[in-house]
Amino acid sequence: MIPVRSALLTCLLTSAPLAGAATFTVSSLADSGPGSLRDAIAQANASSGEPHLVQFQPGLAGTIALGSEIRISRSLNVQGPGAHLVTVDGNETTRLFRVQRTTGEPRTVSLSGLTLTRGRADDGGAIWANDDNLTLAALTLSNNSVTNHGGAIWMTEADLTLDGVVVVNNRAPEDAQGSGGGIYFTAGTATIRRSYIAGNRASFGGGLRLSSPRVHAVIADTLIQDNWAGHTGGGAVIGTVSSLRIANSAFVGNSTGQTHGGGLELVVSSSPGDAGAVIENTTFSDNRSRHQSGVASALSVSNGTTVIRNSTFAYNKNGPTHAVPTGAGGALWVAGTATTVTLESTLFNHNTNGTSTVPAIDLSHLSTSPQTPSRVHVRNSLFHTLPEAGAINGESVANLFATDAQLRPLAMHGGGLGFIPVHALARTSPAVDAGSNPGNLTTDQRGPGFVRAWSDPNLANQAASRTDIGAYELGGDRIFLGDFEQR
Repeated sequence: MIPVRSALLTCLLTSAPLAGAATFTVSSLADSGPGSLRDAIAQANASSGEPHLVQFQPGLAGTIALGSEIRISRSLNVQGPGAHLVTVDGNETTRLFRVQRTTGEPRTVSLSGLTLTRGRADDGGAIWANDDNLTLAALTLSNNSVTNHGGAIWMTEADLTLDGVVVVNNRAPEDAQGSGGGIYFTAGTATIRRSYIAGNRASFGGGLRLSSPRVHAVIADTLIQDNWAGHTGGGAVIGTVSSLRIANSAFVGNSTGQTHGGGLELVVSSSPGDAGAVIENTTFSDNRSRHQSGVASALSVSNGTTVIRNSTFAYNKNGPTHAVPTGAGGALWVAGTATTVTLESTLFNHNTNGTSTVPAIDLSHLSTSPQTPSRVHVRNSLFHTLPEAGAINGESVANLFATDAQLRPLAMHGGGLGFIPVHALARTSPAVDAGSNPGNLTTDQRGPGFVRAWSDPNLANQAASRTDIGAYELGGDRIFLGDFEQR
């Protein structure tokens, strides 16, 4: 597991209370009574002039052990001193926070600078929220569990924002209908930035499940790693969403026990007017579908319109470790009705089946309706093997097939946030300058300071201002000071 805590601590967001709002100070680590967190929030709930601020007395550190959940019914900003300083612990007997107004319009609640751990409930082990907006920043949610959905967070009918949040080792049931080991979200807008979702477990969507035709989602600068789903969507299940953008992120080492979606299972809404999905500047590496007939070790896509550009699929594996699977294979599997997938400047390398180390099928395609067939278009992309026959049944332009991209091992390679890995390209890679930039991306996966469309004038095969295939731009991290190049 890649260390991220120190990097994410820099993401702490603070804000001042508005005029008319009140400030309440936590001065005790007790579960209840004067100065406790429970008492401060109860006073805020009873006071008008929201949003209120709950802050912690300087120097207060330790664990608040809860005997029952704390309810938040007003717009409120709870600012902890730091996730490494104050922990709220449910002792595996109670949920930690319920966000639910009693009257009026939806409230907005913000929580930051705390660790929320060992919450236990039917849904939402740490936080349960319904029809009230929730913002989490510089927060750690760990070792929470449920009997149904949302190991750490269960939320619906509102807007959810995570910024600089660590969601680790939470769980929902793995052998029944439990969904969203870390996060379960329906009906609203979910924005996840600069976060780390790892080691969570569920039946569907080990790391998270976002599911509803009324979901609009953004996942950016986020690492989703080492999550497990007993059925599908090891890293995540994102189902029937109206719009989705995944950018500058990585799905690494996630697994599913059944047929598909080791890294991500994606179902896109086909309703008129829905925006579809875009995945860009993102890496899928070392994910696995472990079932004997496993497909889509990295990503399965069905229905709607999806564009995948400037991304890398590498070292993903289908099937169990003891046998070559009998299924279709494919790091990327396209299925469903009237599905349109467009691959642009995307790289597939060293994806395998079973115990074999020989590269297997990178792309497979099952069109389930002859009346409304699915379409796969591919442009300026690289495949280690030949795609399954008929997998590309739309445009095929300027692609490289049966070609080794010469990837370097997964590593940070100087990434701006310091915890999202990528596969670098060797200087002799055929992916160099063979790509395109249809989304007009200004950086590669690593973000600011790592420009796209950079070419080395000292290499003969590099044309001016051309883009490399995949999530990484060779030489994009060169910085010039005056007339001197800094390496």
